[in-house]
Amino acid sequence: MGGSTAAAGAVAGAVAGAVATSAAAAKALAVIGPVIIVEPREFEKVVALKEKPIVAEVVGKEGILSRRIVYVYVANVDGLTFMTKSYERLRLRHAYIVSGRRLALPPIIRQYL
Repeated sequence: MGGSTAAAGAVAGAVAGAVATSAAAAKALAVIGPVIIVEPREFEKVVALKEKPIVAEVVGKEGILSRRIVYVYVANVDGLTFMTKSYERLRLRHAYIVSGRRLALPPIIRQYL
């Protein structure tokens, strides 16, 4: 009897955690707005639509063994947030590049990068 009560409590706790995570992700998306994840070349095209766009660039490493360098870019163009990930630094000559140390993203967005 006690085992089934403990199992029910564990399931209820897991469900509550999932609901809280979903609520936090929804809240983050409501604050950020829609995020469009595009390929690097498409990102360059979108950013080129603006005269002097502000682009955030964060350099990181990915992978356990290879530790490959990865570049993540974020820009807001006409109220839409565009993001891309590239293994090469993008050439955004006309943009003002802001170099960030870290990029804090909700899990719902991070999974698509």
